[in-house]
Amino acid sequence: ESPPPVRIRSILCKPNTFFEAPVLLIDDVEKRISNHKAPFKVIVGTEDSLSEIAGFNIARGALACGEVPTYYQHNGYEWLLNTIRQKPTMRLLALDAVSDTANLGSIIRTAAALSIDAIICSDDSCDAF
Repeated sequence: ESPPPVRIRSILCKPNTFFEAPVLLIDDVEKRISNHKAPFKVIVGTEDSLSEIAGFNIARGALACGEVPTYYQHNGYEWLLNTIRQKPTMRLLALDAVSDTANLGSIIRTAAALSIDAIICSDDSCDAF
């Protein structure tokens, strides 16, 4: 059983991130639209206006707010064991005490590029979500 997805509540983004290649966030939003209405708010604005809304500098192109299902807190270990049973050869990445969210984000993106199957963070690591 796969974990449920994170539920997106809102996205703050710069115009070029939303409308221009290579990101084209609008394409991802359109895939999630039902009845011509997005299931979350999208706020497009300048870097200054988005930073004002967030309360800190937004240097990247987008920032999302969402709800992490409690599934991850209660079933993560079971999910990992079941996945290992079904796929005995897996590429795992174990992280200990990663405290910087920017570093963790870089590690996650690099792990995805290297086809890592799962990332395990120690309890004293920052929140991956």
